[in-house]
Amino acid sequence: MKIKQIYDDFIVKEVSEINLGRGNYAYFILEKWGIGTPEAIGLIAKKANVEKKFINFAGLKDKNAHTFQYISCPKFLKAKLEKLKFNRIKLKFLGYGKKRIGIGDLKANEFVITIRDLEKPIEKKVEQIPNYFDEQRFGTERKNHIIGKLIIKKEFEKVCELLNLKVEEKDYINSLRKIGIRNLRFYISAYQSYLFNKLLSNILKRRKHIRVKYSLGNFIFPLRKLKNKKIDIPGFLHYKGYKLILKKEKIRPKDFIINEIPELSSEGDKRDMLVKVKNFKILGYSKDELNKGKFKEKISFLLPKGSYGTLVLKFLASS
Repeated sequence: MKIKQIYDDFIVKEVSEINLGRGNYAYFILEKWGIGTPEAIGLIAKKANVEKKFINFAGLKDKNAHTFQYISCPKFLKAKLEKLKFNRIKLKFLGYGKKRIGIGDLKANEFVITIRDLEKPIEKKVEQIPNYFDEQRFGTERKNHIIGKLIIKKEFEKVCELLNLKVEEKDYINSLRKIGIRNLRFYISAYQSYLFNKLLSNILKRRKHIRVKYSLGNFIFPLRKLKNKKIDIPGFLHYKGYKLILKKEKIRPKDFIINEIPELSSEGDKRDMLVKVKNFKILGYSKDELNKGKFKEKISFLLPKGSYGTLVLKFLASS
């Protein structure tokens, strides 16, 4: 099984409920190939000669894919964005509205995926998956969670070294602030995601399961459908079930309070343990033009926001 041999093998479209009408914000569809969301926003802002904070999006979309997502900007930037031209980015104006788009402002993501290098059709349908954070969360070098842990431990000098930041007069806090609070929060979120994956695996391994390796450990997939519940993403208020995990990590819940950069303090949250895979369809099976003598299969499905389509593929590959 091979995925993402070409960008069109992995198509992701946001499902949203944007209300068009009068308002001070312009809405666009951002279509991109082989570029991550932050990189795309950076390129758009640079070419439009505006700060990135003026261009807002609902969620991060896979870099190695063909994706469609909603973005917003102040109304006065509409004409400027419409004129921009890129090789692997397209912007389509949708209309105006009263609210700027923020993180989480989407209902779901629709996936259309071509699975290649197959010997025979995949006939299994997927109804439910564990709601892990997949590889993309941790960066191509798999160090996002390490940086996040160092921030929580207040080891700011080490963070600056890992990020290759220029530090003047040992002012590590100011150097970190220069890369932006949004980016720093993402590193902390990556560490919280790493801990969440550990807790979820510990819960699910009590059931009959299969084990799938990933770069930071193992995913545990239950072999029968289970009842969903919400479990904690750790922080200074939410840490139920993490006692042994945090002890091994040498982290305390109060470490998520970061007085040196208060905006980074995280109370934690709750997240579904399991999610439904809706509208799972097998769209076709045919010869694979990229892998001689093999076949390809196209599937589609919907997942709630924040869930990873690649986990569906991991489950199919292992079962």
